[in-house]
Amino acid sequence: SVFGLVQMSVIVAFGVVVLSCVLYILTFVSISNFNCAATRSCFNFVCNLFVTEFLLHCIYFSWDLICENEYKGPLTSSIHFFGVLVGTFLSGQMSDRYGRRPVLFAMMTMQTVTILIQMFSPSWEIFTAIYFVGFSGFSNYVVAYVLVFGSLGIFMGSGIGQMFFPLAAYFIRSWRWLVLTNALTVFVVLFCFSCTRFIPESPRWLLSQGRIAEAEAILRRAAKQNKLTTPEVIFTASEVTLPYEGEKEKKHNILDILRNSVFPFRMVITMSYYALILNTTNLHGNLYLNFFPSAVVEIPAFIIAMLLLRYCSRRFCQSSTLLMGGAMIFIIQLIPKVVFGFLATLLEMLGKFGVTAAFCVVYAVTSELFPTVVRNMAMGTCSMTARIGSIVSPFVIYLGNYYKYIPFIVIGSLAVFSGSITLLLPESKGKVLSETIDCSNVTGWCV
Repeated sequence: SVFGLVQMSVIVAFGVVVLSCVLYILTFVSISNFNCAATRSCFNFVCNLFVTEFLLHCIYFSWDLICENEYKGPLTSSIHFFGVLVGTFLSGQMSDRYGRRPVLFAMMTMQTVTILIQMFSPSWEIFTAIYFVGFSGFSNYVVAYVLVFGSLGIFMGSGIGQMFFPLAAYFIRSWRWLVLTNALTVFVVLFCFSCTRFIPESPRWLLSQGRIAEAEAILRRAAKQNKLTTPEVIFTASEVTLPYEGEKEKKHNILDILRNSVFPFRMVITMSYYALILNTTNLHGNLYLNFFPSAVVEIPAFIIAMLLLRYCSRRFCQSSTLLMGGAMIFIIQLIPKVVFGFLATLLEMLGKFGVTAAFCVVYAVTSELFPTVVRNMAMGTCSMTARIGSIVSPFVIYLGNYYKYIPFIVIGSLAVFSGSITLLLPESKGKVLSETIDCSNVTGWCV
């Protein structure tokens, strides 16, 4: 059962709370839609008279990130995503070697501590340095997904969580208190789930390590909690001895993945996804009202992604969602100025719907292409390559200061191009998931 009690506990913890916290912090902490109302030139003096419709005390106001310092706004997000790149690589390596559960809670502890320190940042440099170290927020998300492998419900949990945070940001107008709210939510989840057995170790990982009895005990307990029955013998003799013979003594590393992978197209999906989130502040209308439908579309996008994955080939799933999202975004530049506001917002929401569905699909495809013994390492490595797209995304939006249609042209054209190229991906639907490197039939794509 995909949505049993065990899986739902992970969905709630790491979808609703952890990831959505990171996303709303990125959006609401660095509002760029403001101007200085002082009568003097903005160079060589500190502006202390800001005008903005959001009445939000953000990092731009705290450290005067305007005029010649305006580039520091998107640079802050890019540095954070660079930290995510490092974190996803490290978490993938560690969780495949030491297990999903201990790495998961270690990353959550690190995330809580760094967020609390970040609240008291006296300068932009220190804030950004801590933001880099806060890579653990996305790292535990990658580990959590592998922990409940096959359940894309964690994406729906993320959408539900994002719908609540505009409300929090509406009442909490200081970025420091928003950061504290983030830390408290992560701490509550860490405390509650570390004191319970709702989040066990991955049975697949235990099986790959030859710890058969522990894997069976976890599956039986999960089945009982989900009100399911288990057979008397869960793992057959061939599953226990054949797939892992010689593997448990062999230590795998990143070369096992790089041998079987080529250029990572996933960075285009990631760049588009986060650029559209960060662009919410530039849409016509109220920031809080715009952010809410931007979060709402993630739920139907998840449902559509699940239906496509169930009934369609992986190539069609990935290609159709990317083409749809890219086309909607690209069309925005063609809208007449008379009706640009509302129609542009509507098309961007439709574009985010397609890109979010593609984001869900690409996680499933990645998981199916790599064997169990290196699956989490592969997820981390592929997520690491995707971070190149997220690092670039803030500056894609920043280019809109020079010509407002540039972000839509870049995102739309790259998404449509990638949607066409993904038709060349190897098909994994209906194939038995490999458990070891020797059994893997990966033909060379990192998505």
